[in-house]
Amino acid sequence: MSKHMASTTLDEQMLNRIAKVKVADLADGHQDLGLAPRVANSTLRPASPMLRLVGTAVTFRLYLNHGQTEYLEEVTQMYELGRSVPHAILVHKNEVPGFTSFGSGGARVAQSHGYAGCVVAGPIRDTQELPSIGFPIFGTSINPLSLRMYKLPYGTSVGVTPGRDVDVAGIKISSGDILVGDNDGLIAIDPQNFEQVLAEAEKICNMEARIFNLLRNGKSFRQILSLDPELQALGQPKFS
Repeated sequence: MSKHMASTTLDEQMLNRIAKVKVADLADGHQDLGLAPRVANSTLRPASPMLRLVGTAVTFRLYLNHGQTEYLEEVTQMYELGRSVPHAILVHKNEVPGFTSFGSGGARVAQSHGYAGCVVAGPIRDTQELPSIGFPIFGTSINPLSLRMYKLPYGTSVGVTPGRDVDVAGIKISSGDILVGDNDGLIAIDPQNFEQVLAEAEKICNMEARIFNLLRNGKSFRQILSLDPELQALGQPKFS
């Protein structure tokens, strides 16, 4: 497993704080701290719109192996790692051509083993059914068709390797990274920077809340700028 594992614990207090910020706020918070945000590109989308994903990455690679593997045993071990960290997120890169690796069945198994969500670099399916499960899944494509195991090329099998860094939608995700996803997309955060980034995102949210409250009370944007020295100092405040 990655050296990141277990370096940040997502307790209830932390989860409540994360629930109040958006992925966009976390991305802006990185930039305000001089850090490069790892935001997945637009190929990665939530299977169930408006369902947030928050947790700690547990990574796997699915690949086409030349020779025999114990696929069912390896997949079972993958699911069993759902309780290895609090609020684990199953992240896997599917490198098997024609194989759709995750759908409603996988969602139910992962959820029952402690996972709080799933991120797939590859196709997912059963999106009609997934909203009723309440398990957040992000995938880079949707395909109802999947290669059956008995139709794999002769002499090959599917292998599952845990703990590897995986490339997902233009970013690298390591086991132990903190993942936050919403309807905009997904961000991966180094756990060593997470508290600092979250605090910066909260500052952005608090500033926006002040502005929106003044707007509700009838102030114009020009009046707000003249009333708030902090906004004046920013020069060009950001809005979501």
